[in-house]
Amino acid sequence: MADGASPPKPTHLDPSELGTKQYWDAIYATELTNHASNPREEGTIWFDDSDAEAKICDFLDGLAAATTTTGTLPPPLTPSGSTSTSSTQPPPRLDKSTATILDLGCGNGSLLLSLRAAGWRGRLLGVDYSAASVALARRVAASRVDDDDDDDDDDDGDNHSVVEGSSAPPVEFEVWDILAGPLDAVRARAPEPGPEQAAAGGEEEERDRDPTAGWDVVLDKGTFDAISLSDERDAAGRRVCEGYRARVRSLLRPGGGLFLVTSCNWTEAELGVWFGEAGVRGEEDGRHLEEVGRIKYPSFSFGGVKGQAISSVCFARPR
Repeated sequence: MADGASPPKPTHLDPSELGTKQYWDAIYATELTNHASNPREEGTIWFDDSDAEAKICDFLDGLAAATTTTGTLPPPLTPSGSTSTSSTQPPPRLDKSTATILDLGCGNGSLLLSLRAAGWRGRLLGVDYSAASVALARRVAASRVDDDDDDDDDDDGDNHSVVEGSSAPPVEFEVWDILAGPLDAVRARAPEPGPEQAAAGGEEEERDRDPTAGWDVVLDKGTFDAISLSDERDAAGRRVCEGYRARVRSLLRPGGGLFLVTSCNWTEAELGVWFGEAGVRGEEDGRHLEEVGRIKYPSFSFGGVKGQAISSVCFARPR
């Protein structure tokens, strides 16, 4: 449930099998088998009961320029379907023809495929540490392209149409460990030639100097939830979820790269503590993110408290 309170440092969630790679490998292996038997069986779309995928697409569309033919963008606006508090800044505008989007924990790839169908023509990359997930996403993408070829004259407006626009490259899916994979493996654009990075943490420092190295948008739909359920520890002995904010930040374009996270385990306020400038998580090393928007979902009241079943909060990386 989402509420308006500003909680203290969130208590860690109890570890669960949903935080293990073995669990997700098994889930996606089953969905791969189902898809092989029936290509219409595309697997689970997370938070589908809340229509999260469509709302995320609408939210990003709300940030897109009304026109890009003049080379200018209209003033920043809070996108339709989102809310802002007095402490949030308007999110930056995005150009649908060039914006690069990275999906962390892509699952069956449906979110990126929907964005491509909605006209986002920049580089779209989905990553997952489960090879079975990536295999499923690639097969779902191929099946949707095949459907388009069979239904060229069918203009019914569904999300299976125009998956690959004539001016857009294919949506990419790659196996990559979000917490431990090399950052250069998922650069938003090809890196410029430069000196070798010798010092620890040099990858992030190089990204700070090169704004083309970061992604315009990084998406997380349930991945932080799963990471929060892992009992694995990092080199400092912390739960691995403790290092997630810094990892995400290093993937974002300096000076406005957006991180849009959707969760069923954390409230809007708790996500602000994990990632935002007002939370203690963001103050520990000065590398916070700035909250710039939220997505509205149907609310309900229980015991006098009003909330949402899931929360989506958008953050921007400062320079």
